[in-house]
Amino acid sequence: MKSASEFAKERVGKGVDVDGYYGAQCWDLFAYFCQQAGYKVVNCTTSLHAKDIWNNRKTNGALTNFTEVSVKNMQDGDWVIWGDCEVAPTSHVGMFRRYTGNNRAIILGQNQLGVQKATEVDMTLNGVIGVLRPNCYKNKCPYKSSGVVKPLYNGIRVRTAPSTKKGDTGIVYNADSPNLYYNRIVLADGWYWAEYDRAKGGKGYCALCKADGSSKYWKQV
Repeated sequence: MKSASEFAKERVGKGVDVDGYYGAQCWDLFAYFCQQAGYKVVNCTTSLHAKDIWNNRKTNGALTNFTEVSVKNMQDGDWVIWGDCEVAPTSHVGMFRRYTGNNRAIILGQNQLGVQKATEVDMTLNGVIGVLRPNCYKNKCPYKSSGVVKPLYNGIRVRTAPSTKKGDTGIVYNADSPNLYYNRIVLADGWYWAEYDRAKGGKGYCALCKADGSSKYWKQV
């Protein structure tokens, strides 16, 4: 299965209609993800809206391939379900990308905030009734979701993208460099990356370890 970052990059600006009804709805993107991950599609059979994914999770098969997590401990790629609320009058489901503060987050989804194709938007988490983490994204990273790390080796590259092939800034961290304060962890290109705000603007990325938790370049402080 693609990483959450790769999945989002592929879908933004596009629409998918899995069941052939009502165009590109929020459920369709979730169902498409299930198909891509090799999971059985979780249907909405009670209210016919996205809230059924969570409300019926103990009987609809969702917990076969997903794990319940707290809305306060989400990671990139988790699926967030809203009940009937102000931001989603008939409920909603979308993929969590990152927190933005004040009980808000960037969400990848279809048919959200008036746009049917997939978008990434800053949404309130008020009204969320549950969060499901795909088993393919179970966190194997030995580092905290945000925090401080100390470099263990010389030559750890700073990049402008979470990739081993692009975005090399020419800047490196060495074993005697200052600690790195990071905002979140991104899984991409087979590695976990620390994302942080660069002093000159923009985001910086440093490889922390491989996706299986091996090859640790840093020590948590």
